[in-house]
Amino acid sequence: MTVSVEHLTLVLGHQGGWDEIGIVLAPVALFAVLLAITNRRANRFEAEAEAEAIEQPPPDEPTPR
Repeated sequence: MTVSVEHLTLVLGHQGGWDEIGIVLAPVALFAVLLAITNRRANRFEAEAEAEAIEQPPPDEPTPR
């Protein structure tokens, strides 16, 4: 089954707005996925930094004069 460009254009041109919804939702979905990935990385980085801070001994406190 071969779909020609003319048929595809006719189908997308007269579908009552669902194709416009897709045009809007595709970038929104892309940004949502990228935001989720960056949040996951930031949380992992923060957890690793906290774990590293816990593992290091506290610095010596200066003696009061």
